[in-house]
Amino acid sequence: MSRASKLSRPIPLRVPSIMATVRCPVCERTFEPEQSSALPFCSERCRQVDLGRWLDERYGMPYEREDTQPERPQDDL
Repeated sequence: MSRASKLSRPIPLRVPSIMATVRCPVCERTFEPEQSSALPFCSERCRQVDLGRWLDERYGMPYEREDTQPERPQDDL
């Protein structure tokens, strides 16, 4: 095997052994990361369900509403 062909092969993704199992954030099923191409989800279906929840605005980022009208100074009487 030539050196060029060794360099062009894809490097397999290895998940550290510390992460033996992972829990899917959508269905809460426990699975091994090596079995899913849709991490952190257990399947493409759960990935799509999560995306749908974001798009339907069931999920959201917290924010503080700013006052849109500036305060008017009070006149001294």
